[in-house]
Amino acid sequence: MNMVRYFVKKSFNEELQEVKTFPDGHAWLYGSEVTEAKLAQVAEETNLDLNILRDVRDVHELPRVEYSKGATYVFVRIPRALKNGPGLAVPLLFVIRGDLLVTLSTAKYFTPDELALKYRFSMRSTTSVFLQVLSHIFSQYGHDIQKTTGYIHSVQQRLLTRAISNKDFIKFVGIENTLTEYHTNLEASKVLLDRLAENKHDLLTEKEQEFLDDIILYVQQLTVAVRNDSRTIESIRNTFSTVSNNSLNQRMKTLTLITLFLTVPNMVFGMFGMNVLLPVDTHSPWVFGAIIVGSITFIVLAYLMVRRYKF
Repeated sequence: MNMVRYFVKKSFNEELQEVKTFPDGHAWLYGSEVTEAKLAQVAEETNLDLNILRDVRDVHELPRVEYSKGATYVFVRIPRALKNGPGLAVPLLFVIRGDLLVTLSTAKYFTPDELALKYRFSMRSTTSVFLQVLSHIFSQYGHDIQKTTGYIHSVQQRLLTRAISNKDFIKFVGIENTLTEYHTNLEASKVLLDRLAENKHDLLTEKEQEFLDDIILYVQQLTVAVRNDSRTIESIRNTFSTVSNNSLNQRMKTLTLITLFLTVPNMVFGMFGMNVLLPVDTHSPWVFGAIIVGSITFIVLAYLMVRRYKF
């Protein structure tokens, strides 16, 4: 169900309150699963640019910042963990204008009252709240990446005992897709944050700029972690392929040697089993023993030759 909710909180000590109608100021307008009709309603209530608001419905919208009519529009992508597969990311739009903060998305995401349980904030500084929410979003990226890193390392350990299975490699496909998307989002977010850090429109105070610098550093660390995870997956895949090929080669060598050891005795036994005259008297008591000893001798000599030349 799509919904638009209104929250106010004018001081740190005051509880976050939800109101039923659009408040005069110091407000957070929260919209999830927004439709075209809801976006039009928000634009009418807040006098924001509807054309920019509509961009949040584009599932491929990348992080960017835009300025229009005294308002700052910031698009980011928030990670969403799925029950039966890797995570995805969806667009989330922040609008900052004076004492009004607007967040809109076509998906469900964390609500202001949920964040109020974790962070202390006041709607008197919407930019401060914006940065806290931004930090929360990237901490979600960090949580997902940490879980992914843990799983990759567990597969890496199982590779040493050859307990890795085809299911792990199938799961790697989904993980790689997620890592690729996260890497793209984080790189684009870094560009966005750098532009915000320029503070050309005097949006941030000096203290908020320091907070933003910490967020930028964290995003850089996450980007490095994603690259490392991708390289580790590639290394695991290459190592497993090499080990599998080597094991196959060893098996083929073993089968070849067994075939060699059995072929010559079979030829001898087959020759003496033919119903034709042979150059030796097959009725002599020593013939059978000679054939057996000769066959064993050939096998031993062939084995020693294989050992000597490390075939």
